[in-house]
Amino acid sequence: MPVQFPRENGHGFRTPRERNMPYIEINTKTDDNVTLRGGYSDSEGHPVEDGIKLDAKAIVEFVKQKEDIDQDQVYLLGRSLGGAVGIYAATLYPKYFRGLIFENTFTSMGAMVDHLFKFFGFFKYLILRNKWNSIDLVSSIKAPILFITGDKDELVPYQMTLQLHDNSKDSVLKKIFIVKDGTHNDSWYVGGKSYLEELNDFLNEAQAFDYHKL
Repeated sequence: MPVQFPRENGHGFRTPRERNMPYIEINTKTDDNVTLRGGYSDSEGHPVEDGIKLDAKAIVEFVKQKEDIDQDQVYLLGRSLGGAVGIYAATLYPKYFRGLIFENTFTSMGAMVDHLFKFFGFFKYLILRNKWNSIDLVSSIKAPILFITGDKDELVPYQMTLQLHDNSKDSVLKKIFIVKDGTHNDSWYVGGKSYLEELNDFLNEAQAFDYHKL
């Protein structure tokens, strides 16, 4: 089953590439389509919201044209900022994805500023160019969703994932997997076998829903 990752595959992560190699190996073994956002790694452009949204649309349109991909079996996975991109893409193509997986992502960029830079206060709205209001968008998604979060995420509070899960009121199937001791970039690694089992179970459960009619 092809999976679209609207984020980097390790080449642009702050963590060492060696640490991400097992994840990259999973990508290659499971027929994943991994892309690099504009402005990251060797990709051209700048990592701003409008540009990344254009990237997301281009990625989905590219996958839709691939004759070697079963168009009834396309899942989307986004980690961190990729989760926000994925939520946006899911609202742009509400009947395309069989299922959605969002890992260690945030409710909105404004909420992240409040969390990381509390001293900005009111002035954040004068300087904040990227909004990424996932908490609002996720409420309209009907497709199956699996939320994954590390309870020791040092960057994005895992409570944000709980909020996204709670606000996914229209989803026909919503699940959440909390990785004990998982941090922002290694929840997949810390989760180990349980992580893969959760993914596999979700992929199978999502088969029960005719997403074309959602």
